[in-house]
Amino acid sequence: MTYTGSGDPEFTAPAEPEPFNVAYAPTDSTDSTESSAAVIALPQRKARARWILGVFALVLAVVAVILVVVGITLALGDQFFASRIVGYSAIAISIVGFLVGGAALILRRGRIWGVLAMVICVLANPVILTGLLNAAGTLVL
Repeated sequence: MTYTGSGDPEFTAPAEPEPFNVAYAPTDSTDSTESSAAVIALPQRKARARWILGVFALVLAVVAVILVVVGITLALGDQFFASRIVGYSAIAISIVGFLVGGAALILRRGRIWGVLAMVICVLANPVILTGLLNAAGTLVL
């Protein structure tokens, strides 16, 4: 509703909402109509880091590699119970790292890091690693 100063007030439809990144400020002229308003651009939000999920998957893959190395070291030191627990942990961490890397690949949130994490997790999984080493041991040169 606007009032022009003479007679009855004039009813108008509500205005469209303004986009969140544009604001109007009156200019120095005495005319206060909307056409003489200057457009001021407000600062945009910063883009979120899109690589975090892939890097998180890579961190899980590195943890899985560390757990495999620790498990093998414990087994060589005749600490089989601790080695078995660390091995199971390495299996679980490598599976989770593989799944998070796949999610990073699908969601486009650190694709390169996600693919790298998936490859490392497959190679660091003790079950797969044992199968690969067993297959390599049976090759006749």
